Amino acid sequence: MASADLKPMRRLPTRNQGLAMVEFAVVVTVLLGLTLGITQFGWLLNRYTQVGNAAGSGARFFVSPKLINNVNAYNLTVNYVKTILPSLSANLAITTRVNGTICTNAADAATNCGKLLGAATGGQATVSVTWTITPWMNVKIYGLDKMWPASYTATVAERIQPPL
Repeated sequence: MASADLKPMRRLPTRNQGLAMVEFAVVVTVLLGLTLGITQFGWLLNRYTQVGNAAGSGARFFVSPKLINNVNAYNLTVNYVKTILPSLSANLAITTRVNGTICTNAADAATNCGKLLGAATGGQATVSVTWTITPWMNVKIYGLDKMWPASYTATVAERIQPPL
């Protein structure tokens, strides 16, 4: 056989010409969903930590000696917590308790935080911070919009020290 008799082989047509594009579309969709889920989880974890830290700081502030017998103890504590969480302050609910009794800035001694703090030296004061979750990304792909709870509450208790 002479080399002139050999003809180059021609490629046979295949049915896989668009397969690479389809594989790319499937892989990118899955990776995008995974990336969005990881991002949303990281954002929620950050907020979870911030709300917990704000509750702890608020509880320490609430039992500070300058608030004992201060009739504005509740408002001062709420404002303090909201200054710690300025980006979340619109969705916060803050509850204070002294020895289990919910207290506010009411004029009567039975529910005024400052008066209750003064009478409960050695007792327990708690601050609860509830954040109503508004998602960073309202993604409805793969059910990511249902993976987070509606709200998160952090409660921290501190012992009430006598005033200086």
